[in-house]
Amino acid sequence: MRPLGNATQFRQLCLAFGREALRDKRAMLTMLFTFAGALVAITLCDVVLAVGHSETAGSAHLPTLGIVRASLPTLALIGCCSLAFVTTATPLVTYRATGVLQHLSTTPIRSVPLVTAHLVARLPVSAVQVALIVGLALGFATPSPAALSRFTLVLSAGFAFFLSLGCLIGARFRSPERTMGFALIATMLVIATSGAAVPLALLPQPLANVFTWLPTAFFVNALGAELATPTVEASAASPLLALAFVAAAAAVLSIAAATLHCFPGKNQ
Repeated sequence: MRPLGNATQFRQLCLAFGREALRDKRAMLTMLFTFAGALVAITLCDVVLAVGHSETAGSAHLPTLGIVRASLPTLALIGCCSLAFVTTATPLVTYRATGVLQHLSTTPIRSVPLVTAHLVARLPVSAVQVALIVGLALGFATPSPAALSRFTLVLSAGFAFFLSLGCLIGARFRSPERTMGFALIATMLVIATSGAAVPLALLPQPLANVFTWLPTAFFVNALGAELATPTVEASAASPLLALAFVAAAAAVLSIAAATLHCFPGKNQ
């Protein structure tokens, strides 16, 4: 028997996951308070301070102080983490805890199409986040068309990486509450070890040498390099190399998530 039967069943599964994502008020509110809240707060801070600077300098235009530009890699990480841990991993764990996966184990659906449909249902959310970050880059960083294209590619690869990571976490956790707690800790660790909040050069050398080669550090450095604000001192982390590295890591995590995911009582 085929994993899903036909394309219509897969499409219905994607739509079902999409409807559940819209009904998940806790996940939506958490994303609003994290990603959207940080985005609005940083943007308003930059604009308000820029207005004051413009008035004191007697300038006729509205300058930017570079706060948004310098914060874009961090905003991207916050968006990626909220998408991975809150919107992707936690619902999968909730399906397992509430018996949804137990019910699906009695159907022809297998783990690979299930994980794929779960990812596809999250693509519109990730597309909106990417569009918002690219829009901020256009408004506050004014990169060249080539740099903007590379910025968008690296950003998309990063979101793909975190989507896959979310599915992998959702495949192994059993408690939604513990998953939410892990999401908070993991978000802080990701930001701290990527060089987005604190430059890795300020950390002890052994730790900096390890963190520099994390996919998240490559991701942050590539975004910063395209905006002329590099945050990681690593000559190997060119945008194209970072794109290839992050995309490869996303592929590995996707395969791992599909392989390790199991239905209760079916694949265990």
